[in-house]
Amino acid sequence: NPDSFELLAAMEAIAGRYQLWASFVDTLDVDLEMHGSSEFRQHVLHRLGALCADMLSNPERAVGYFELALSYQGDDAETIQALESLYAKLQRFSQLADLLKKSVELTADPQAQAKILERLAVVQAEHLHDKAAALRSHKSILDLDPSHPISLRAMQALYTDLQDFNALADNLAYQISVLVDPVEQLRLHTEMARLCTQQLHDVDGAVLHWQRVLELSADHLEACTTLETLLTDRERWQELTNLYEQRLSHTQDLKQKAEINRRLGWVLGDKLGRTADALLNWLKVLEVDDKNLEALHNLYRL
Repeated sequence: NPDSFELLAAMEAIAGRYQLWASFVDTLDVDLEMHGSSEFRQHVLHRLGALCADMLSNPERAVGYFELALSYQGDDAETIQALESLYAKLQRFSQLADLLKKSVELTADPQAQAKILERLAVVQAEHLHDKAAALRSHKSILDLDPSHPISLRAMQALYTDLQDFNALADNLAYQISVLVDPVEQLRLHTEMARLCTQQLHDVDGAVLHWQRVLELSADHLEACTTLETLLTDRERWQELTNLYEQRLSHTQDLKQKAEINRRLGWVLGDKLGRTADALLNWLKVLEVDDKNLEALHNLYRL
């Protein structure tokens, strides 16, 4: 009876009882072509692969059996999972990538496809150092789930590594449109603002996103200082006035308030010609430091 599952189980039980795993594997390997049905051959090959991996500590030989098993049943999930683990253990990352691509094609469920593509993208980016291929895998995930946070973050990192700043800007803009969590919004607007400031040299975009950062986190120091520099350089005095007034409303420290009033007094008086408002700000500086020479001078001058 060349296709007896019961006989195979009995032989394996004897091998286990006497620890004759090597003899058991060698015996079945020699007689493999005698087994009639492809189903039974696939089962035997899978068992041989499992025994080589688990009992004989021979992952290379196990891979050979599992690969043969797949030739009989290419969509067997257990065999694919075993091969995936062994390829990773043996650092056969090119073969692992090919196996994962095949798994995606054999899988109908979109969520399962996305999980496999996640693993594929990691292999491509971290082990094969093929960032372009990893980006294609993540784009395939977004085709299945347009707001997939893992892929969106991974693509952001890949575009950063590739210094593709225009694509990075598109990625961040897309994340802003689909990730509504306030913590994520703060992170994304901060990173977009830095990108506009440092790489894209897009002052209008930088101002817009730094202002959004302050709406989400009123005491964000980087946003305050960078926005102040940008608005001053571009002589956007009214927006700078709004920034100072916003900071005053969220600042409790008296010395910090005095410094903000000093800057606001200069903008109102010297840049916008609002003398009366400027006088009030200089007076508030003197309330904290009644010997402040700059405040006294500007009060006299105005």
